[in-house]
Amino acid sequence: MSQRAIFLVLGIVAIIAIVGGALLLGRSGGGGNATPTPVAVVTNPPTIAPTSVATTAPTTVVTTAPTAASTPALPTPCANALAQLSASPSDALAKMPNLTSGALEESIVDHNQLAYVIATAEWETAHFETMEEYYNSRDDLNQAYDGEIGNGAYPSNDGFTYRGRGYVQLTGRANYATMGSLLGIDLIDNPDQAEDLFIAGEIAAIGMHQGLFTGVDLGNYISGPSVDFVGARSIINDQDQAATIAGYASNFGSTLSSCAGGMLK
Repeated sequence: MSQRAIFLVLGIVAIIAIVGGALLLGRSGGGGNATPTPVAVVTNPPTIAPTSVATTAPTTVVTTAPTAASTPALPTPCANALAQLSASPSDALAKMPNLTSGALEESIVDHNQLAYVIATAEWETAHFETMEEYYNSRDDLNQAYDGEIGNGAYPSNDGFTYRGRGYVQLTGRANYATMGSLLGIDLIDNPDQAEDLFIAGEIAAIGMHQGLFTGVDLGNYISGPSVDFVGARSIINDQDQAATIAGYASNFGSTLSSCAGGMLK
């Protein structure tokens, strides 16, 4: 074989080798057709515990409703019947119970004595409509009570400050001081408290039962079978409107004798 023929054969073999390699490379998936390496995906990510926030259960505040003072009271039908005797039944129904409870608390259990306490309030409060003295001006009161019942002179304003209040129209600095001391409250600096129904009931009962207003008390005029409703006006205010108030007391007394049961004598 000639040299030329040998070169020809070698060239053919070389071509075959190149083509075969290309075919092998095409089957390997390399080069531009390479699949990019996928990003690793964490299928079970670590659990991150939430920040622990300390919570404190709200403090339970126990509130107790104020308990009303335990005071004796007339039976409801009796209280209603008494209120109907007033010239202003609705006002009496609202305000009379504190008065009668104050009287019972003070051991006023004679039905005629209790009747007179109620009758006094019926007049002094204009049939339970007002717990304060009527007046036109401060000047009028300061002039009327100038230097009276423990009040200072006119410029002190005591006449207005310690004007009539409550079921018996408590009047005058001296009376306010006395009743405040007995009840343990400051009526000198807080005179309006004398209009409070509960306090006013205590003032009326204690004052009339113990003779603190004028020096004479219920027992001086009303005791058992001895009943002087007219004279009893001296417990509060000499004989002003004595007959009118006596008439009220007679009516209240008749009703109490039949409706209070065994509470009174």
